[in-house]
Amino acid sequence: VQIRGRVCSWPGCRMPATRTDQDHIHPWADNGATTADNLHLACRHDHRTRHIGGWRVTSAGPQLIVWTSPLGHTYPSPLPKIIQPAPEPQPRNWPGAPPGRPPADPAGAPDTIMAPPSPPPPHNGGRDGTTNGAADGEASYGASHGASHGASHGAGRGAGRGAGHGASEQADDEAGGASFKSDLDVPPF
Repeated sequence: VQIRGRVCSWPGCRMPATRTDQDHIHPWADNGATTADNLHLACRHDHRTRHIGGWRVTSAGPQLIVWTSPLGHTYPSPLPKIIQPAPEPQPRNWPGAPPGRPPADPAGAPDTIMAPPSPPPPHNGGRDGTTNGAADGEASYGASHGASHGASHGAGRGAGRGAGHGASEQADDEAGGASFKSDLDVPPF
């Protein structure tokens, strides 16, 4: 009865079924059966209105409860549908689209929102991704750090001027000309 009715059967009353009484349409005192066909939902206020105020309740089918006032006016109260019908499907760019609806995707737009992830970098073998088996940063740091470390502390043009990591250092090559060497590949520790 609560699933069928869902709310109080008084016209316009929306008290939930869990807070209503199950009232007999044909009164129980007059040998009315306690069956789903003879029961309707009425909140406590409307249940008292029926019994004390002189209102009558009848059923005009499985989905319609009719309340009749003491003056004889009738007030039909159709039971709410248990499952609402689904709306008709419409294409995304139908002519009368409601405001705020996103526009259709432009021609040639990708079907996904995010780009696919890029593949991971190749693994060179060795321990922790190094080629010689040393831990990350051990051997490669030591070899390159020794060469650039000596150049930055030598008697070249950059010595004593605070030439540090991340900067280009000017070093003399064997032919006597100047060349620039970047030490960006050297870690800062």
